[in-house]
Amino acid sequence: MQTVTNEWLQSIESLNEVPHDQLQWWIENIRHYELEEGEFLVKQGTPTIGTHVIITGRIQLYIAQKAGIQYLSLLGSGDVTGYLPFSR
Repeated sequence: MQTVTNEWLQSIESLNEVPHDQLQWWIENIRHYELEEGEFLVKQGTPTIGTHVIITGRIQLYIAQKAGIQYLSLLGSGDVTGYLPFSR
């Protein structure tokens, strides 16, 4: 398993300018969890809560519509998604 450190987080483009003390606070206050294959991070129609950093694996974003599934994006290691409480 990938160890999440300040340096690893700063290797992510959207986080590379965040000060070490803020990243360290984040590391100390995050909730780590693993999704099983086929499990949902967020279901359509429910609010996204929190910022999510993909450490390993992949997450596919899609919307179910009457005509079928519309694929939006494929996220992998180092990608950030969810509610981003900062402006870039």
